Amino acid sequence: MTPKLTYFNGKWLAELTRLLYSYGSVEFEDVRVTYGGSEWDSLKPTTPFGQLPTLEENGKVAWQSAAIARYVAKKVGLMGSNDWENLEIDAIVDTLADLRFKMSQFFYEKDETKQGALKKTAIDETIPYYLEKLDKIAKENNGHMVAKKLTWADFALTVLLDNIEVIGGKTPYEKFKNLIAVKNNVESIPNIKKWLETRPVTEFFQIRLKKSYNHFVVLKKIIVSLNRMIPKLTYLNGKWLGELIRLLFSFGDVEFEDVRVVYGSTEWEDLKRNTPFGQVPILEENGKVVCQSTAIARYVAKKVGLMGANDWENLEIDAVVDTINDLRFKMSRYAYEKDEIKKESMKKISMEETLPYYLERLDKIAKENNGYMVAKKLTWADIALKAILENIEVLAGKTPYEKYENLITVKNNVDSIPNIKKWIETRPTSDF
Repeated sequence: MTPKLTYFNGKWLAELTRLLYSYGSVEFEDVRVTYGGSEWDSLKPTTPFGQLPTLEENGKVAWQSAAIARYVAKKVGLMGSNDWENLEIDAIVDTLADLRFKMSQFFYEKDETKQGALKKTAIDETIPYYLEKLDKIAKENNGHMVAKKLTWADFALTVLLDNIEVIGGKTPYEKFKNLIAVKNNVESIPNIKKWLETRPVTEFFQIRLKKSYNHFVVLKKIIVSLNRMIPKLTYLNGKWLGELIRLLFSFGDVEFEDVRVVYGSTEWEDLKRNTPFGQVPILEENGKVVCQSTAIARYVAKKVGLMGANDWENLEIDAVVDTINDLRFKMSRYAYEKDEIKKESMKKISMEETLPYYLERLDKIAKENNGYMVAKKLTWADIALKAILENIEVLAGKTPYEKYENLITVKNNVDSIPNIKKWIETRPTSDF
């Protein structure tokens, strides 16, 4: 009955879940393996997607760190009071994940000169950009990240600041007093204080280096009117990160304003400056604005009845969706490479190695669920799978996935839904 959390012997992606369990006085098995050791080499092939953390509970195994943390946060009473607050929490958590990814890219660069430049950019530009905006949110919420009260977004922020210390010490964030207030609020909780005093001492990622607003700021130019009843989705004129949300609205026959801007245009440059974190999609509803595509999609999925029947099913859905996001990122990395030779090499690996690795495992999940991704029934994980297959077509056509019959069954099940079929037939044509 005791939940079993398995991760490396470090903080990075698992510490948030450990903090949440500790906050709630929930006993859990904290299994740690050494990265690169024989134990990890043996464990890796047995994990769903060759990565950690994983959570085992009542004989079931789940993966994806944010999905697991969200599941535990609900258990220990750190969710929002309503769906919109939970959307805001998800948006904060996903933004922190964006920052963690961007600031850690230099870890993976083998050229020491480039690695130094990437690290400098992370510390001098990327981290300050995000922290300034996050600090403003914390100030507007009186030392919390959402709704002026303690939620799991505060814990996620605390962990992110710990991660920053791994890269650059406290210097990159010590001037952001409101973020420090959030961190102090979390660390002063008796159960958290106890965990911090007794947890194993680690130097995570050191070994790897050696081996290799009140909610959000009201937007000035993009809000035409406040207190709108019709939700307004703003994205670029393409599918990529916006289509899952559009499909979900369409499934539920929910009227929404589908605002599209042309990337690189004057309109986009004006819009970009006034978005919460310089990116789209964003959703406006009842005078409030929020970002992060997956957070928005989860919020809409609940509106249209495509969530799981219980917390564990929702954890499974989140794990599938986050895995799909991993795949989309990994298969598209080559698009940002400027060196043409390296770019072609990266694309070849993406198409011949990365895609098959993920699609084979996703196909197995679809087979076990009779043509669905979770619980043998339609959930928003199926809509997310349909959207990623469309993304794959943009990059390489149908060839990379046409042999995976169970994934095609999932896609066909979604495409045959009358409201979805109607959307596909009438949506604007776009190149990406």
